[in-house]
Amino acid sequence: MLAAAKREKEGWIDGESAEKFSCEDLRMIDREWLNVSGGQFGFSVQLAIYKQTGNRIGYYDIKAWERFGDAVGWRVNGNWKKYPDLTWSTNAPSSAPKGHLPARRRRGGGGGLLGSLLSRCGL
Repeated sequence: MLAAAKREKEGWIDGESAEKFSCEDLRMIDREWLNVSGGQFGFSVQLAIYKQTGNRIGYYDIKAWERFGDAVGWRVNGNWKKYPDLTWSTNAPSSAPKGHLPARRRRGGGGGLLGSLLSRCGL
């Protein structure tokens, strides 16, 4: 995503870049995640879980965001996992919760930018 958004140097996607991000690129990235994980991972999977856990696009609710983190395995016993501690093995689809990947480096703060991008692109 960083390469497609031309934000590799920065290492993160800002609001302006998210608004300009190609829906075609996002759908392609999502399809790849879905294909390699047998439907276990991908942005569209995460968006469904995001909504199921009470999150709404454009609104930040810390409790709902924490429920999302719990559901996808980014939080354990009420604590956010560090990025390197997430499940990255080749058997991740069988050992990690649905929606565990792709993951962001930062756990807190909600899914505002990504959520609005996914919604805008119809995922």
